[in-house]
Amino acid sequence: MISRWMVSSLLVVSVGAGATHALPAQATTATVRINLPVTDLITRLHVSTAGSEFGTVGFDDLTAGWSQTEGPVLSIKSNRQFVVSIAAATVTFGPAGKPSSDVSWAVTPGGPETSLTSGGATVLSLAAGGLASQPLFFRIAWNLEEDPPGLYLLDVMVTISAP
Repeated sequence: MISRWMVSSLLVVSVGAGATHALPAQATTATVRINLPVTDLITRLHVSTAGSEFGTVGFDDLTAGWSQTEGPVLSIKSNRQFVVSIAAATVTFGPAGKPSSDVSWAVTPGGPETSLTSGGATVLSLAAGGLASQPLFFRIAWNLEEDPPGLYLLDVMVTISAP
């Protein structure tokens, strides 16, 4: 970007002892080049909530074989192409070592589900910078014989990166 400023000046020159003579104002143009390199990927990933609650799992959930909940909404701002991925922080969780793959995620309620793995999966990608918002939904598979009472906590990592 080039910006131009007009500078007006009045030059006063001494002509003799005690005398001055004013020269007419002249226009002068100065050019200033502003260089603002943006070399880094600038991104912002906001997760609407720090946790998702399934509530208390009861007999009906265990006999149905699953329970589900609405997860967070991911809000992304980026100045170039990006990929958002999701992964389980551990391969097992809960008192009996329940596989993290028993938890699945989707981008629509009841939509196609993908099992959580520690290797991760792509939730969203954009070929150019911009804004995006993506809700997540979680579902957990239960097995009456294999899932004992206890606290089931699984950390889920959401990552934004430039391919």
